[in-house]
Amino acid sequence: MPNENLQEYIKKSRESGMDDESIKNELRRAGWQEGDIASAFGGPQTAGGTYIVSHKSRRLAIFFLIGPIVGLAIIIFSYAIAAFVVRSMVNVDSFSDYNVNYERGQTNTNLGLKDIVNRGLNYETNVSWQPRDPRESIFLVINVILGFLAILCIIGIIIGVILAIVLFNKKELVFGVYDERSGRGKDSIIPPEIKGWNWGAFGVTLIWGIYYGAWVVLWGFLLGLIPLVGILWQVYVGMKGNEWAWRKNKWQSVEQFIATQNKWKPWGIVFFILGILPVFLSLFNIFDSFRR
Repeated sequence: MPNENLQEYIKKSRESGMDDESIKNELRRAGWQEGDIASAFGGPQTAGGTYIVSHKSRRLAIFFLIGPIVGLAIIIFSYAIAAFVVRSMVNVDSFSDYNVNYERGQTNTNLGLKDIVNRGLNYETNVSWQPRDPRESIFLVINVILGFLAILCIIGIIIGVILAIVLFNKKELVFGVYDERSGRGKDSIIPPEIKGWNWGAFGVTLIWGIYYGAWVVLWGFLLGLIPLVGILWQVYVGMKGNEWAWRKNKWQSVEQFIATQNKWKPWGIVFFILGILPVFLSLFNIFDSFRR
């Protein structure tokens, strides 16, 4: 159908009493693209630019917001591994307190990790103790390095939050055709094609919500503290995710929206599986204890 026929169809539909939104929905169902529809209606979206938060700004904001937190988590995990290695491998005989007690006939090999670390941190002021096992010195060096990196990560979290807020509010003027039903908040019209389950919103709730400006997902921090409620909240976010993303952002078309959300699907499924694994392991241990 040529563009002239499309305009003629719009004209006749208006004369029959149909409103513009109903006409547009009919054209979409007939397979017309948003660009052709907007052009036939006068192209209000192509005549001027649209202010949106670019995907580049969103990705940078997520990096500044999540990066330092992930770094801090890695540091804590590394410290736990180092502590486990020291607890299992360090030679308690290398401490002079043990040697003194041995000479007095009082042997005590139950020195805890806290005692080992405290003695290591204070060995310069405690002349009676000197580290004899090289692994003790290595652990002290690792401890100092990890502590310094942890301080940097905490500073990075504070700076990252500020930068993320700036980037999420940095809108750029872009030109192109956008679906006028999207990005209008409560006034947005939800196309029936996008209604359904969103794996990204369910599986990676916080990252997905922050990326699309659906700040309502932050309630998960509080609701997650209540048993089962946090899981129910994630299910609710998965059901409402498409609607929130459509209302909060400008989209060129329904097809673009669906294609973008499908990119989040593998990550949502992977994180969902990783999240339920500890639950299944706990249930397995409970059932195994009952059988015994």
